[in-house]
Amino acid sequence: MKKKRAITVMIVDDSFAVNFFNKSVLNDSKLCEEIIEARHGQEALDILNERIKLNLSLPDVIFLDINMPVMDGWKFLEKYEELEASLRENISVFILTTSTNPDERFRSKNVTTVKDFFVKPIGRKVIKHLKDHFISKTNG
Repeated sequence: MKKKRAITVMIVDDSFAVNFFNKSVLNDSKLCEEIIEARHGQEALDILNERIKLNLSLPDVIFLDINMPVMDGWKFLEKYEELEASLRENISVFILTTSTNPDERFRSKNVTTVKDFFVKPIGRKVIKHLKDHFISKTNG
């Protein structure tokens, strides 16, 4: 994957407070050119499908909560995997949850589109991961 100067991130979480904090951390990191918010899995799918329809860029990263109303993270992943593979190939999905349930971590390892599992909120470990994997080393 070619490294970029800035990335687009989608946060899928129903908590206004968590989203506010995570957006603040991401903005402070200066890694993101755009942060897209969705309150549940269905809204995230709708946003992705609209961006596809309008030929807009898709997010580089999706941070996905598990427990949400309307459509939870697991159902989102099922529907997300129905999208054309070429549309998903440059998107990295990370579970970002308050759950420390080892069964959920194990389950996430069995979903090929999930790259990693982090406990929220976004912190130094996540920012370092984004820098190491997405941002050009010439950025400084």
